[in-house]
Amino acid sequence: MQSKTKGVQPLKIERLMEPYKMKSGSTRTALIINIRASPQGPRDFSNRDAMKLTSALRQYGFKVEQENDLTKSQIIEKLKRLSKVDYSEQDCFVCCILSTGDYGIIYGTDEPVQTEQFLEFFKGDTCRTLAGKPKIFIFQACNHIMYMKETTDSETSTDSNKNAYTIPSEADFLMVWSLVPGTLTNANNEGSSFISSFCDRLQESQGKMEINRILTGALRDTNKKLEKQVPNAFRKANYRLPCVVNMLTRPLVLPLEH
Repeated sequence: MQSKTKGVQPLKIERLMEPYKMKSGSTRTALIINIRASPQGPRDFSNRDAMKLTSALRQYGFKVEQENDLTKSQIIEKLKRLSKVDYSEQDCFVCCILSTGDYGIIYGTDEPVQTEQFLEFFKGDTCRTLAGKPKIFIFQACNHIMYMKETTDSETSTDSNKNAYTIPSEADFLMVWSLVPGTLTNANNEGSSFISSFCDRLQESQGKMEINRILTGALRDTNKKLEKQVPNAFRKANYRLPCVVNMLTRPLVLPLEH
């Protein structure tokens, strides 16, 4: 029996809830900055972290650039160069910084860098060809306050005016700040608990799982590892789960490289 109600339009799915457009075989850039000896001490497991990340990201079609033991000025210069690359044909960007740090900072080999500086180079009003595309940053640092500007989503800039929309320049970022140390027993030099868990979950996903589910699983695995090695670890000030800040405007599922 058909409803007699008139003038009722079917609900339309919010456009921003459509997944990011990810193409299998698309070129993607990933930067790994591997600081093996910061002013806070050596990080003997850092090479292992870098190897795991490289293997996992290549599985998803990322061209991985690794830079080892950069100073603060070298880090900033590297970010500046990458921010000027034309990403028109790319659909995602990843930056992983493996070092030591604290609230809002991460160390080069000499001095700390504000984590906000990493983001500034790739915001939509600075790196136009990455506007509206997912940008994933993984730090060994924690959350901080960011102020908002506006930019236009590059994916919709060619649509008709009625389909265009304005987004904050900080949108489309997914950030992880981790203060979790390396494997506490460090018996097999396995690397840091979170990076190891994240890479395992990413590889197990096989291109079928949304990125937030991958991160949630990695956080759960990290919790289990640390609680097993140090009972009640998270009741102590030195052990905190990584902080995930999700500013993505759409679901993100990375396709496997075939």
